[in-house]
Amino acid sequence: MHRHYDLIVEVFGEKRGSLQFCKVALWYSKRFGPVKPFNTTVVRINSREDFDRVLFLNTSSGESPSLMTPVNSYPVINFLP
Repeated sequence: MHRHYDLIVEVFGEKRGSLQFCKVALWYSKRFGPVKPFNTTVVRINSREDFDRVLFLNTSSGESPSLMTPVNSYPVINFLP
């Protein structure tokens, strides 16, 4: 997510890039699980400091957002005919 933000800011500048990144951040957050607190703060990003603060707030609470989609714990053999 950091790299994506950096690339957008490099192309559009900090102010416009931060606004553009809000759309991307909402797409990323679909994989986090419960996302309402993250979504309400990420749409207010206006600068690099805001971006770092929002990510720090959401990862320092002890619950690191997972970028992996959850998978069922039972064996795949149950899906085969």
